[in-house]
Order: sequence, then C-alpha cells, then structure tokens
Amino acid sequence: MNTIFFDNNSTTKIDSDVFESMMPYFKNFYGNASSNHVLGRESKTALENSRNLIAQSINAYPEQIFFTSGGTESNNHIFQVLAHKKNPRILISSVEHPSITNTANNYASNSSCELIEIPVNKNGEIILDLLSLKLSKFCDLLCLMFVNNETGVIQPILKKQDFEKNIGWFHCDAVQAFGKVPIDFKNMPFDSISISSHKIHGPKGIGALVVKDPSKLPGFILGGMQENSLRAGTESIPNIVGFAAAAQKIDSMLEFQKNHVSKLRNYVEKRLIELGAIILGKNANRVYNTCCFGFKNISGDSLLAELDNFGICLSSGSACSNLESSENYVLKKMGIKEIDPKSVIRLSLSINNSIEECKYFLNKCEDVVTNFRQLITI
Repeated sequence: MNTIFFDNNSTTKIDSDVFESMMPYFKNFYGNASSNHVLGRESKTALENSRNLIAQSINAYPEQIFFTSGGTESNNHIFQVLAHKKNPRILISSVEHPSITNTANNYASNSSCELIEIPVNKNGEIILDLLSLKLSKFCDLLCLMFVNNETGVIQPILKKQDFEKNIGWFHCDAVQAFGKVPIDFKNMPFDSISISSHKIHGPKGIGALVVKDPSKLPGFILGGMQENSLRAGTESIPNIVGFAAAAQKIDSMLEFQKNHVSKLRNYVEKRLIELGAIILGKNANRVYNTCCFGFKNISGDSLLAELDNFGICLSSGSACSNLESSENYVLKKMGIKEIDPKSVIRLSLSINNSIEECKYFLNKCEDVVTNFRQLITI
C-alpha cells in the first residue's frame, strides 16, 4: 500500500485540474497585474476573474474579496480594526486556531485591552448562554470560528439572531468550513471571514479575507495600491487562478464529496469505537471528514510514529500548534478527563481517500493498539 494521507485538515493534495489551470500563468501570462501592457492586462483580467469566481462560491460581492497569503494572515489582519481604539474589549472562543488565540494574547499583552475567552462544553461547542452574557456589554471585536480544526465541530453561532448587538466587529475563521459546508456570506452575521486555498485542493500560500464593508478595515501590509490598499504587494496570479479553480470545482462537488467522505468517516469511527477509542465531539454537529480520537493510556505520539512506519499520515492536532506541544489544547478546553491530552490523534479525510485505505489503517491501528496494551499489562 502506498502512503495514505489522512491529514487533510492540515493541507490537501492539489487537484490535477487546478494545477493545470495555473501553468499558463507561470509560463505565458507572467506579467505584473499592475503593469499597463498586454501581459500586465492579461494578469489583471485573470486576477479579477478569479475574484469573481471565489465570490460566487461563497455568495459574496467581488469587491469584498481580498487576497492574502492564507488563513493565518487573514486572521492577523482583522485585529487592525482595533487600531486607535482605547481600552478595546475582545471576545474569542477558547478553541480558536492559534492564529487568532496567539494574536489576541499578543495584542492584550502589549495594550490595555480586555481579552475574554468564551468556554466550550464537553462536545466542543461554544456555550451560547455565556456568550450572550458577555455580549451584554459592548465588544469591539468578536472572533468565533465556524468549524474547529481539531474536532470538526460546527459551532452553533448561526443559531443566534442578536449578533449585531453590542459588537463592533464580528470575525469568523471559516478556513475549515470552506469547501465542506455551504457559505452564504451575504446572509451571515459576520463582518469578515477567512478562507484558504490549500484546504480545498488548491495551492499553498494563497487565501482571502472577505469583508462586508472594506471601508471600515485599515490596511495590514502597506506599500502599493494592490487589493484596494488593504494588502500591498505584487499578486501571485498563478496561485490566485489556482485558488479560484479549486473553489469552483469544490463548489460543484460539495454533495458528492459529503456522501463519499462521510461514509468513510462513519466506517472508521465505528471500528475505532469497537477498539475502545474515545471520539471527541461525537455528539456534536460536525463536518463529515474529521475524526479526533484517542485511546486511554496510549501516547498519541507513539501511535502516530508506529502508524507512520506503515506509511499512514495523521496528526496530533493543528499543524500550526503541534510543534510546540503534543498536548491537544482543544481537548483540555473541552474539559474531557477520560483520556490524556497527549493521547489525541486527528484523522481528516478528503475526496481522494478510499475504503481500502481506511481498512488498511484500521487493521494496522488494531495491531499497534493491541501491542501497546500488552506492554502496559506486563
């Protein structure tokens, strides 16, 4: 069996059609989109056509799409809304991606602001009553993710109708939702969302910040007039074209992808539970590709290493945080005591995975877990 990639929440394999769509903009149409000559105009046309396609995929206006290097930059950018605010009040969930959590903590440590974390329950869902209580007082910036990158839990933030009250700016990290659940930006309560190309079988190094009213958002990277002066720098036209092609293709395949991948995930989880695994967020509304699990008294790092020897690629959590610690920070915030935070593994599937790969993984996982348990009892 060849290498099996079950780490699709960290990144995805680029789609072959997407890759082919990018090639002409490396070899033939390589002009700077700001240049006023034939190759520059070709690039400018590709840039704006791509902006239109991405806007269509999330029901936004093209002028609301601003290209960035990815989700992390987009999430960092949004803190510019706090510029020149005196003693701002920031609310984030306790399970945000590190690009939100670390940026918020850094901002709080270098300014006189109030930073409040909204806790989650044992299913990994934001406790809405506590959020409502905190929103009884004006909040300058509210950051709540759409789908958790570790557990796949879809946060119940769209159920609330009063998000316009007492909020200066409402930002949503939608990186893990994009390409898995429909996004209707015009009719959502958010002032901005972050999306990323490499999570939907597009190229790395390109994403977007989508903003309801761009006139209210200060620039982040200063220099030229690119991206309406919000994000200066020569645009990477091949990456942007690939991003748009990926968005267009994944949008047309949402239902097919959901049916295929959910069958695989459900099959995997059934077998894992039979092996004694605990599934995080199992009783919550989740995206269909993610399974975050662990076994009692078995190190996640050790299990990962053994499975890696068989060519099976999984992770112990967010690729943006697991270099610092093998402890799963989301598990700790969920308050689950049944397994150790160092026991957690994230399996995330894509359209490219097969039932044969899942069976191979489960057989090897059973062998490894059995061996570990025998060692424990010695």
